[in-house]
Amino acid sequence: EASYNEALCYSKVGNWARVADLLLRPEGAFQTVSKPQPRNELVMRGRLLLAEALYRLNRYAEAQGSLDAIPLEALPEINWRRQYLQARIHLSTGQAGLALPNVTNMNTLAASSGQRVLNAETAFVEGEVFEALNRRAEAVQAYERNLLEGNPAETKRRALAKVVELMIDQRRTSDAIKRLETFIEQNPRDPTMDLARLSFAELLLRQYYELAETRTNAAGRTVPGQLLDQALTNLVRVAAEFPSSSFMGRVLLSEGWCYWAKGEMPAAERSFADALKKLPPFSEDQAVALFKTADAQFQNENYESAIANYNLLLQNYGSLPRVKGELFGMALYQVLRASLASGNQAMARDAMGRVLENQPAGGFTDRSVLLVGQDLSRTGKPAEARGLFMQFTRQFTNSTLLAEVQLAVARTYAQEQNWNAAIAQYDGWVTNFTSHPLVPEAEFSRALTYFHAGLETNALSLFTNFVARFSTNQLAARAQNWVATYYFNRDDFANAEKNYQLLYQKLNPDLELSLYARLNAGRAAFELQQLRDARKYFAEVVTETNAPAGIAAEAWFALGDTIFQQFLASTNKAANTDTFNEAIRAFTRITQDYSTNRLATLAWGRLGDCHVQWAELMSDKKALDLAAEAYTNVLAQDAERETRHQAEVGLARVMEKKGQPDAALEHYGKVLYAETENADPFWLKEAALGAARVCESTEQWEQAMNVYKRLAALLPATQPAMEKRIASARQKWEQLKSEPR
Repeated sequence: EASYNEALCYSKVGNWARVADLLLRPEGAFQTVSKPQPRNELVMRGRLLLAEALYRLNRYAEAQGSLDAIPLEALPEINWRRQYLQARIHLSTGQAGLALPNVTNMNTLAASSGQRVLNAETAFVEGEVFEALNRRAEAVQAYERNLLEGNPAETKRRALAKVVELMIDQRRTSDAIKRLETFIEQNPRDPTMDLARLSFAELLLRQYYELAETRTNAAGRTVPGQLLDQALTNLVRVAAEFPSSSFMGRVLLSEGWCYWAKGEMPAAERSFADALKKLPPFSEDQAVALFKTADAQFQNENYESAIANYNLLLQNYGSLPRVKGELFGMALYQVLRASLASGNQAMARDAMGRVLENQPAGGFTDRSVLLVGQDLSRTGKPAEARGLFMQFTRQFTNSTLLAEVQLAVARTYAQEQNWNAAIAQYDGWVTNFTSHPLVPEAEFSRALTYFHAGLETNALSLFTNFVARFSTNQLAARAQNWVATYYFNRDDFANAEKNYQLLYQKLNPDLELSLYARLNAGRAAFELQQLRDARKYFAEVVTETNAPAGIAAEAWFALGDTIFQQFLASTNKAANTDTFNEAIRAFTRITQDYSTNRLATLAWGRLGDCHVQWAELMSDKKALDLAAEAYTNVLAQDAERETRHQAEVGLARVMEKKGQPDAALEHYGKVLYAETENADPFWLKEAALGAARVCESTEQWEQAMNVYKRLAALLPATQPAMEKRIASARQKWEQLKSEPR
């Protein structure tokens, strides 16, 4: 008994070599006293303990020999233990099939013993045997026997973890979720509920990310948000009901991943940071929690803290191979990104150097160089960026980013407006990388560069070819817009209208570009005097409920102009008062619904013009009051100088027509004698001629001469015509002076 207990004590502290020495040494106490009494219970237990020690020391043949020395008529418990160790030996020597009879015997012996612990361990061994034989469904069934009511909590936790692990290995995530869901429903107060709910949440989270990964390959497929909500609900319950659970670190880590997927970065940062404190120190899980804390801080634009935590990961977790292999490259890259985002180019260059030094063949090395170069270009240092890109092409001759870098070189030339160099670079790029995914982007930039270089015919050809080659690319609509605008700017309105139509009908542009295409097609039709077509285009824009305010205001303005032209073109204007009123309503709509838009002031001016023409056509003096009110509203706004001058001239003409010459001269004078520097020549001339006309009509010939002289001085090109008018006015003035009073 003393010799057995001595060995048993060493086994409890894991000193199996000492156990084997005590029980196996021929001259030792155990061997000396055991030989005469092989059926003694302590002798049989000693041989079992010796077999286990030899098994632990990987001395399997000797372990089997010790088991063979135990008589077959031993106690059921001892026999169970013998079968258990034999099964373990078969598993360890890769002979899982030979362990099946042992498992059968173990089940029989455990049942007859009445000891629940033997039944539980038998189920675990049986599960391991079936796993080794790749009979995983039977392994799951074996482990599930230990989930029955009455088993210790730790036994249930082990079994539950194995069931979930096996189902995941078989890619049966949905089955594992259902199994856990059933277990939770049937055992709401089970002491293992912390692990059950945690595992359930982890599987829901896994399923969410699996779906999110496949979504990119399935157009229009959405990931059910309820997966995240359900996972969070279970995690929150674990935290509330098991605050001291040994799994709390994993709970908080999974909680962080849920918030991350939901885009709730402040909450994600809190959960990841809390997980750091609960997870085992310097473990893989803790490294992940630290990395994701930094990631969340990066997303929350807390770049200083993010950099500190990325560096902490790099400093403290280098002894973990998986962490170093999978996270270090990303951490260095993120330090670089955070440095750039915070405007610290010196730190970014240092981070880039660390990437090059520590991971010269890593996946983030060339990307890091490219990122720094792009930032230099973005911050107005194209020559410095180009130098870095050139270094890249020399150092990473086989990089998958080589095409992207050479394209970036072309952009630096374009940024410097060195169009010839940019064209040469783009031309070379499209020749060298004919099948690269960036070909559409390169061709678009190439065409734009030809345009900036003044080679518009070449640009037209390139943009036209772009639309034909890459009609499904998102840049095709912009290329088509350029083509249409090219024709519009050259007054080729027929081709402009046709190309704007093609843009919104065939190329699926975004809403804003689609609306602008309709708007410009309408403008082209207006120039062609196809007023009905123009009105249709503009109406399509103003009836779009999601149209941006600026575009809607432009469309209402163009619609008002078009409708008013339709009114003027009608042969029976008196019968077309409805058309006139529609034009008035279009301009009024702008002044009411878009009052802060610059077009609101112009719309008031248009209203004045419309009422003036109505007054002339219909001899309606009331319309002059409406015109005066509209022009006055223009002057009440903070309008541009040209708009104010146009309104002043309009108001002066109204005063003329109303027989108020002094008031008319006052408004003409505000254009002619105030703010004439950089004034629009057209309105200067209109104001001068209007003022002179009023002066002549009231026989103020000297004032008329002064007006003509001022106009000639302001606009020298008008001097010959003004000299004739001055001479005529002087003659009238002399004649007036010679007449008797």
